[in-house]
Order: sequence, then C-alpha cells, then structure tokens
Amino acid sequence: MIPYFSLEEIDIGFVKIQIWGLMFALGLIFGLWQFFREAKKIKTEKIVFDLALVIIISALVGARAYFVLNEWSYFRENLLDVFKVWEGGLGFYGGLIFAVTFGWLYLKKKGIKFWLVSDIMVISLALGEAITRLGCFLIHDHWGKITALPWGIEYLGEVRHETSLYSFLSSLILFIILLILRKKFIGQKEGFLTAFYLTWYGLISFFIYGLRATDLPGSDPFWGILRPSQYFSLLLLVLGIVLFAKRNRKK
Repeated sequence: MIPYFSLEEIDIGFVKIQIWGLMFALGLIFGLWQFFREAKKIKTEKIVFDLALVIIISALVGARAYFVLNEWSYFRENLLDVFKVWEGGLGFYGGLIFAVTFGWLYLKKKGIKFWLVSDIMVISLALGEAITRLGCFLIHDHWGKITALPWGIEYLGEVRHETSLYSFLSSLILFIILLILRKKFIGQKEGFLTAFYLTWYGLISFFIYGLRATDLPGSDPFWGILRPSQYFSLLLLVLGIVLFAKRNRKK
C-alpha cells in the first residue's frame, strides 16, 4: 500500500503555483518542443507554430466543452461558470476531437499530408499527456475504486486505485514505444503511428476509466452502462483498428 500524499500548490512567497496548472503548462511546452523536433526531420517545421496555435486554441475549447457537457447537471444551473476555466475542468477527448478536426482543416488548406504530420503529432501528444497526468496524480484528481492490490493508495481509511497514476504510466510507455517505432514508420507507412496511438490509448483508457470510483462525491456520471469517457475510448479503439486495416491495405 502506498501512503497518501498530496501536492496541490507550491508557495514561493509572492505567489502560489497550482501544481496541475504547472504540469499542464509543462506538458504543453515539452509537447510542442518534441513536435518541432520531429517536424524538422520531415521538413515541415515552417508550419509548426501556426499549426500549434490552431491546435492549442481548438483543443482548449473542445476540452472545456466536453467537461461542461459531462457535468451539465451543474452548469445548467450556473451558466456563467462555463467560462471560469481558471477554476479547472478540461476533458481530454473533447480537446482531441477539436484539435484533430481543425488541425486537419488547416493541413488540407496548406496542402500538407495529414497522416505524415499526424504521426509525429501523436508522439508529442503522448508526452504532453504523460506530464499532465502526472499533475493529476499529484493532486489526486481521479480516485478509483476500492482495491486490495499492494499499489493502492490509502484515502479516508480505504485503499483505492489511483487511476491518474495508471494514465500517467500508460502515456509514458506509449511515448517511449512511439519514439522507438518512429524511425521505421514515419515517412514509410504513413498513419501507422497514429493508428497505434489510437488503438493503445482507446484500449488502455477504457479499462482505466472503468476503475474510477463510483461512490465518492464528484464521481464521473454514467451514460447507460458506461461512462462517457469509456464510450469515447471504444470509439478511438475502433478508429485505430480501422485505420490499421485501411493503411495496410493501401500499402
């Protein structure tokens, strides 16, 4: 059993730094750095900053929209709180959907191959996600169900899964695997790394979200038999498998 600890903010005297916000910013910075490094290798670095701006803005709007819809029972009574992003509340899947949609539109306008850029983008996305999920773990943003496993964390007298830790480890492992695969597949089998990312993330996240607590205040709501995030996880899994099949058939 891992003893409980929490690190929500750092007080440096004249200002208090929120840990999750710090890790989100670091995830964004290092993700963009990785993206630029990979873009130079495929000679597309000239569009990186414009594309990054499109992706960041659309991802933030989409992530907030997803969170608001997921917690609509609260926001319909507090409409002005929709705009209080500084108080927290972003949903990964909403950000991903918006970022991919508007990123695709931008690349189409520029006449650049979507899958070529997508394959380097998912490497950066995995890195940024890992760093951000580490922030979720440090503030214990998503408690899991009660468990008897030795790596559970004690919380309010009970030992529970720490699902943010699982998400951090999953994204970190995914980032390392994509780094290993990129030399063989980028520019050779366009879309392969994107399909790998979608399949991995969809499959692993489906089970991680299934481990989240159902008996604590603020627990994720259900849409039928599954949480919204689990439905989106299944969608990513299916898209990844379909993309594998289509890109391999073309080759």
